[in-house]
Amino acid sequence: MRAGVYRFLDCELDLPQRQLRRAGGVVQVEPLILDLLAFLVVERDRVVSRQEILAAVWKGHPVGSSAVNACMSRARRAIGDRRGRSGAIRTFSGVGYRLIAEVQAGASGGGARAPLLGREVELARLDAIRDAVRAGSGRTVLIAAAAGIGKTRLARQLADDCEASGFEVLWGHCDAMPDLPFFWPWTQILQAAARTRSTSALAALARGCEDELARVSPSLRERLRAGVSPDASLTDESRLRVFEATTTCLLRAAAQRPLALVIDDLQWSDPASILLLCSLQRAIAGARVLLVGLLCTRSLPERAATAGVAALLHHPDVVALHLDPLPGPQIERLLRAECPSLTPAIVDTIAALAGGNPQVAVELGRATQGAAAAASVALVAPDDLPIPDRLATAALTELAALSADSRSLVEAAAIFARPFSIGALAHLTGRLPADACAAVEEAVERGVLVASAAATTFAFRSDLTRECTRRALNPLRRQRLLSAARAPARGAR
Repeated sequence: MRAGVYRFLDCELDLPQRQLRRAGGVVQVEPLILDLLAFLVVERDRVVSRQEILAAVWKGHPVGSSAVNACMSRARRAIGDRRGRSGAIRTFSGVGYRLIAEVQAGASGGGARAPLLGREVELARLDAIRDAVRAGSGRTVLIAAAAGIGKTRLARQLADDCEASGFEVLWGHCDAMPDLPFFWPWTQILQAAARTRSTSALAALARGCEDELARVSPSLRERLRAGVSPDASLTDESRLRVFEATTTCLLRAAAQRPLALVIDDLQWSDPASILLLCSLQRAIAGARVLLVGLLCTRSLPERAATAGVAALLHHPDVVALHLDPLPGPQIERLLRAECPSLTPAIVDTIAALAGGNPQVAVELGRATQGAAAAASVALVAPDDLPIPDRLATAALTELAALSADSRSLVEAAAIFARPFSIGALAHLTGRLPADACAAVEEAVERGVLVASAAATTFAFRSDLTRECTRRALNPLRRQRLLSAARAPARGAR
């Protein structure tokens, strides 16, 4: 039994890990959706109004009613609620919403934190940084990696170690949802700091900064007795005052107790939040503050904040940790720990498909283990490994960025189990080598395919993408391609 874990339908909402799992696999959802689901689960015994949702999820920031509608739709999709089938989240017209599905609190079905393997070097470096911060030397760390590689897991281990060392740990999460207020992650950080303090203690931290802090976190306006209205405009001058006030408040907190601030998904941050991050980074040199930012490197959006994040990554006073995929033996160790009933052959196959991504490996392992148990068999054939819909959708989305002509040729290339040449692809598809070359070049530029050192052969960057693409082929087309692949092809490798 573990506090903060709730099971309903085929879902498991893990609040300590800020994770939603469904049918054994992790569901990738925005932090805002997790906050909404958490609020509905905790308040499941009653109907909650839109105003209550806005206060709890948007922290008092003024947003339109369409934002609630959009988030509610995403939350329903995340848990598989189709409104009229499971009816898990019911709308009470003119009143609000309620989660009516049966909820089991406290029990975790396999939701225990996975062992952290293969990050001993990074943990040792973070331990040294934590000790330096505790001694009064503030540090900023950026952890960058592709989705699922383990940056959040590493940060949670660091947060656990910091709490064990007497730190106060505060989290903020950026979000890809449109039209979020400025300073969104800092709103969450200030809210978290306020929750653990009495009104008098909060007033001492905010002394002289009440109005500016209320701009960052409007829900604190009443506790701080601030005079600023929630919708007050933010000028360049007032923005600088906000930077100074937030920095002052957090430095006061660090003077009482070492402070670790963790901001997840920096790639989705608004420009104002990045500027505040940079301002704080310059101010913590002699303070007991550890500032940690997490960045997904394969989903950098084209927005103004991205330039600020890139500048931080290359700042001489910022420690940048770039996490590589885990080596095969570490993935195999993880699978044996998480899914002990899998056979060695299946473990090898999953490790190859995962491509060093621990999250993908565990999802594939749990899905395979569950399928084997449901069928009462000890082995699932490697070619029939179940791939969760979330993973398949994410893998196939990579091809969506390609032009139609390039996508068609790349789909055909999924037939090749080994690296292929331009000539082999042209023979397979009956296209001119120049067409095949143009398609492959585009796919390499988009990161779908990778080239050998001499650029004579090519392969899918991800074995999982190749396998999902192969399975998605129309059966008749797949059969035609297999027949063509068996015929001798000049240049095939």
